[in-house]
Amino acid sequence: MASNPAEKISIVPIITDDRALADFLTTLDTYVSAGTFNVRLFKTKSVDVKAVTNDLKVKILGSRDDGVTFPFTEVAEFVLTAGVIFTNHVITTYYTHLDIQVAPNAGGAHGTLSTNIAMASF
Repeated sequence: MASNPAEKISIVPIITDDRALADFLTTLDTYVSAGTFNVRLFKTKSVDVKAVTNDLKVKILGSRDDGVTFPFTEVAEFVLTAGVIFTNHVITTYYTHLDIQVAPNAGGAHGTLSTNIAMASF
């Protein structure tokens, strides 16, 4: 007896979200969290960051324990030139949370980081 292919189709809702962190001004010369995103429901995450003032070092860390620790480096340290947007870094690895870490590129040259994330369940 042949099975009906239509019986094997599952309809799953698509979930999307777009969020921004408040602009973050660095005050220390070491890495600090500019903010975290709860990404538990999303398979695809696209992160945009921009150094609004002064050059900044940025990295993106991942957590699988509800944001208690961030042991996974999803995006290694890179220098973001003031005024330039690091666009569309797509993350498909499963995490419960992502943490955006920032530090001045030069000691004492504090700057402001702008961060946006677009997420989708597919």
